[in-house]
Amino acid sequence: MKIIHIHRKPRPGFHSIENIYAYVRKEINNIDDKATLEVLHLPYTCDKHWNKLLNIFYVLWFSLKNKIDIYHITGDAHYVALGLIGRKTVISVHSVLGGRPKMYGAKYWIYKLLYFSIPQWLGVRWTIVSEYTRNELADYLKIAKSSIEVIYNPLLPCFKADGRPFNETYPTLLHIGMNSRKNFEGLVSAITSINCHLLIVGHLSVNDIDLLTQHKISYSNVPSASPDKMFELYQQADIVTIVSFNESFGMPIIEGQAVGRPVICGDVTAMPEIGGDGVYWVNPHIIKDITTGILALTSNKNLRNQLLQAGQKNIKRFELTLISKKYYSLYQHLLKK
Repeated sequence: MKIIHIHRKPRPGFHSIENIYAYVRKEINNIDDKATLEVLHLPYTCDKHWNKLLNIFYVLWFSLKNKIDIYHITGDAHYVALGLIGRKTVISVHSVLGGRPKMYGAKYWIYKLLYFSIPQWLGVRWTIVSEYTRNELADYLKIAKSSIEVIYNPLLPCFKADGRPFNETYPTLLHIGMNSRKNFEGLVSAITSINCHLLIVGHLSVNDIDLLTQHKISYSNVPSASPDKMFELYQQADIVTIVSFNESFGMPIIEGQAVGRPVICGDVTAMPEIGGDGVYWVNPHIIKDITTGILALTSNKNLRNQLLQAGQKNIKRFELTLISKKYYSLYQHLLKK
């Protein structure tokens, strides 16, 4: 069995998907040491249509030169399926519309054709990272949900509980990601009256810095981080805040639970499915609700312990071995077709 994982062109700060599948490849090799899993990095970024066309031709050229059993497009490059006509192809979808900037007119229709409609016509096998996103994709393409397999993102083994005591007098809140759906402004407004420190992962704009200064928020910033660095940042935190308006999965939910941190999270989209009972749920559109939640976690030790215990049970659904076996089973099924 020879599998190629197709990754987007490497770019600083865009490596979460690639990290996940690096661990999946290692785990599948532990399951079957005769399986060969390799990586094909696209040579061009996906931001221009010309680059997309060059990537399609590159994948076509590669497929003609090499004998590969299955091609697996692991992330945000669905369109290269056009270079794999007649090949057994898997596309893993990490978001449909919710995690992307709003698109209108011709841009929307080109996106839908290249990323979803044409790959569907070509007979690709879809995997999706949550039931919520499966429903979204099925509705988007008007296809049966049964034709889409949910395979959750795995929890990477570097995220483990460390037993660090909680700082009730001056907690550190960890916020990850700076695009508009992450609700950064809402979080800043919610903590204005709370004595805390905000640890931010992501690139801050001038407006973001002005907002923090205006609200007199104590903060520190790490523009991007590897999984090992992220573990260090979770260790520094007391509460993980994910008050997003939309998440197709929400990796910080299970990473925070794994490290043993109480997680406060928006009760919308895929997040309730992923977080289970191990999260303090809030309405991300109501600032007061976020404030109340953070104060409750800060002052109530019993509540924190209850969430931490539930979180440790919840993360078992996302164990790397379990998720890797699902991919391995999918590959085996496709080989038999």
